[in-house]
Amino acid sequence: MGLILAKALAASGIEVDVYESKLNISEGSEKASGIISKIGLDRIGIDYKRSIVNELSGAILHSGSRKLKIKSNDTKAYVIDRGKYVEECASEAKRDGAKIHTNTRFSPNGIIKLRDKYDVIVGADGAVSTVAKAFAFPPIGSYVLTYKAEYSGADVGETDVVDLFFDNALMHNFFGWSVPYGHDILELGLGVDSAYRKNSKAVFDRFVKKPEIAEMLKSSNVISEHASMIPLEARQKTVIGNALLVGDAAGQTKATTGGGIVFGSGCASIAADSITRYLNQGIPLSRYEHAWRKKYGLEMFLHKKIHNLYSSASPARMDRIFSVVKSIGGEKFLGSYGDMDRPSIMLKRLIFRGLIGD
Repeated sequence: MGLILAKALAASGIEVDVYESKLNISEGSEKASGIISKIGLDRIGIDYKRSIVNELSGAILHSGSRKLKIKSNDTKAYVIDRGKYVEECASEAKRDGAKIHTNTRFSPNGIIKLRDKYDVIVGADGAVSTVAKAFAFPPIGSYVLTYKAEYSGADVGETDVVDLFFDNALMHNFFGWSVPYGHDILELGLGVDSAYRKNSKAVFDRFVKKPEIAEMLKSSNVISEHASMIPLEARQKTVIGNALLVGDAAGQTKATTGGGIVFGSGCASIAADSITRYLNQGIPLSRYEHAWRKKYGLEMFLHKKIHNLYSSASPARMDRIFSVVKSIGGEKFLGSYGDMDRPSIMLKRLIFRGLIGD
């Protein structure tokens, strides 16, 4: 998100310095899954074509022995190489005039001292944000701990479909996933609510022993493995003085999946506009707080409601939910009108078509 913000500011003629603690700008990006909606990627405005790994048109949801298959005739999302995408973001930011400094790390006290040098400090430094710590931003109250691995030689099945596995007895308050990278390369992963204090790797080791998962992997080899932490709710404040937070540092993610690129990028654009107005017109930075919540607050609220629905459901209740969705034609409806980022759009269409009442 920091690079997208830097690109927008630099393009407006504002001097921008980006500090990255790692030696390589894309280092660590492979920890996150790369499923992003096509609509969302197009809206961000970064050239993502070089980073595309696979095209997705649907998903199969699993709960016990029950399944829901939601599939479109069109490409709904891409699996992207996050490293290549970050490199493109950096290239475009530099082309517009931003200065990027790698292998540069600051302590909280060091960040505070930057206030003497810069008009605005932005924390785009992930879920465990040092900037947030430095300026005593309110904590994020809910996280999910994830673990994922990539396999070669796997039995991928349908190469344009993601599989999602719901099992609250194993993956407390989240789910598991299987993402095809191609004909024989597969990503498997899961998340566990941090409140349960479970080791995500230990849960993952149990997940891959499930019969349907073990069958996919019987002739495969592990390519890489990664653990990460994703915020599932926003901080109560994202602006304090002349410091603001964006992306995972602010908790601007979808609680349903933990995905943060689309919302975080949108908020980065709002931050760029707010910073520009602050520097050029003296409009308070607090405008950013109001603007991003006005644009994305409802969607984030609905994502949280959907997350609460599946995360609190027993296997029997999930079976009933799947049955109801099937009975009202939900598979076909979601395949035609589903929106990964904006559940409010689906809600309006459901009301319009009379599938839910007042």
